[in-house]
Amino acid sequence: MSKEVIHDRYKDLNDVEFTFMTMKTTLEDLRLIFVSEEEQTRGHVFVVVLAYVITKYISDECKELGYTRAHIIDSLDKIQQFEYDLKSTVIKAVSEQLLPYQQNIINKLGIKL
Repeated sequence: MSKEVIHDRYKDLNDVEFTFMTMKTTLEDLRLIFVSEEEQTRGHVFVVVLAYVITKYISDECKELGYTRAHIIDSLDKIQQFEYDLKSTVIKAVSEQLLPYQQNIINKLGIKL
């Protein structure tokens, strides 16, 4: 192999290691599930990798805001929707007062609440 190919594969390895590190830290709530059957293991790995891909997309889109991935996910997690059942009528409401950094993230992702 050429030195360029070796260098590129080494960088790929670094990306894989970073991905696993991120899944174990940023997505720590997902990694604490113990499974014993192959089907459960495959399902769990699928969910963790999907969560990683989503959080990576979100953090990549918000990169210029200067927030960490953990801060972005935590900020989005704190935006809540309320649902009330009043005389068999369901009333849904989303918090209208977002913190400035939450609004920045929502705007950057093009999300309409």
